[in-house]
This record gives sequence, C-alpha cells and structure tokens, in this order.
Amino acid sequence: DKPLEHLSRRDVEKYIAKRITEVKTASISRELTSLRAAWDKAAKAADIRLQNPFSDPVIRGLGTDSVPRATPPLEAVIELLKKLEADESKASYVVPVIAVTALTGLRLGETAGLMETDYDKEKQILFIRPNGRRGRLKTSNSTRPFPVLPELEVWLDRLFLATPAGSSNAASATGLKKLKKLGFDYMLHGLRHSFKQRLVETNANAILINELLGWSIQGMAANYGYNAVTAMKIDAVKSVYSTLMPKNDTGNVYQFKAPLI
Repeated sequence: DKPLEHLSRRDVEKYIAKRITEVKTASISRELTSLRAAWDKAAKAADIRLQNPFSDPVIRGLGTDSVPRATPPLEAVIELLKKLEADESKASYVVPVIAVTALTGLRLGETAGLMETDYDKEKQILFIRPNGRRGRLKTSNSTRPFPVLPELEVWLDRLFLATPAGSSNAASATGLKKLKKLGFDYMLHGLRHSFKQRLVETNANAILINELLGWSIQGMAANYGYNAVTAMKIDAVKSVYSTLMPKNDTGNVYQFKAPLI
C-alpha cells in the first residue's frame, strides 16, 4: 500500500522473511525477479530515479532447500495414461494437457499454450512455437516441430475442444491437483524427463533427443533436420509409444483407446 518511491530494502527483506516460511527459496527468487522488473517499468513511467529496492536481494540458503524431482518410472506413466483414458472429465483441459505432456515431453507451458493453428493435421505435425497465447518460448531451441502419431492425435483433438488454461500457473496448479487425485506421486515436469528417459531406453541418439525436447544442441542442427520432422524422429516416437502403450497379444491393436469427445 506504499507509494512506489517509499518502498525500501527493508520492505523487501520483510517480504523475503515472510515468504521463506511459505515457499522454497527458488520460488522467492523468481518472484523477486518479476517484482524487480515491474518496479523498473513503473518507476520509469513515474519518472522515479531511485535505486530499485528489489535489486540484488539477499535470500539466505538460496537453493539449499530444493528437492530433486524424481523421474516417473515406466510403469507409473503407463498406469497414468490408462487412468487418463478412463477419466470422464471431458470438458476440462487438464486431462488432455497431462496426456499430451506425457506423450511429447513438452514443457507444461508449451503444452498449455498450444493453439489449434499450431497443429498441421494434414501433415501430422505439431509446431511448438511462439503464438498469440504463450508469446516467447524458453529458449531459441524451443521452437521445433513434433511428429503427431495416432496415439497423440486423439489427445490433441480433445485438447483443442476444451477451454484453454488461463495461464501456465493455473495449468500447473490444476494439473498437480489432478495428478494427486489419480494417485500419481510425481510432478508434471517429471513427465518431460520420463519421456526423455524412454527415448534413451529406446536408443535414440542425444542430438535427436535434444531436437524433440527443445534443448540446446551443440551445433550441426541443420544437418540433423532440426526444423523438420524426419523419419528418425517419427521412429523414435513410435518406439517410445510402443513402451507406453504395449500392443496386446492377439494383434496389432493398441490397448490404448481414443477418448470419447
């Protein structure tokens, strides 16, 4: 409730002291980064020429309270996909968001920010790129195509029929609540690392993994078709899906059924 020019370092210290009893230190650091940027813009608009009180904050024990995120094992993801298939919350975005994340390894913000225009249904390619909903992606390497196989297509169709999440934070909170309700004791982001682990287990090479997941690569991107969906990428995703959705013993029909829309 103070005027902008009356905010002091002491106020920031009090803020940190209160928040450190509520959230992890890394979360406080991210909050202060946003507050610092907001103060800069507001101060410029109001022609306030004072030092930003949110600059270089001291957060004692920063990072020491972090907990390593466990990667969900194969069995847990298989069980999760079965429960998502059986879920009857057909109007909610949260179920397809979780399923698409599990089947692509996309970051949550990338999945929640997808628009129907990002999906070339004729070519069966999903483009992860800046759009009118999400704006910038995490890095320049985050812009990439992803092959859409039938197992993923049914969830994309369902995702684009649902009312989208209001924000990535809303999708994160709602998704975590849904995962807990389904008995999945892992973070949403763990599905990204689980997809990477499945790629490793099916012998995908490191550059291919980086291209599919949008991580920075050590050059030679053009030589490996970074901006294209190649046969190698399609085969790699097929191999992952064969482990996540095993075929039955009587034929080539997947045990995974398309959700009713």
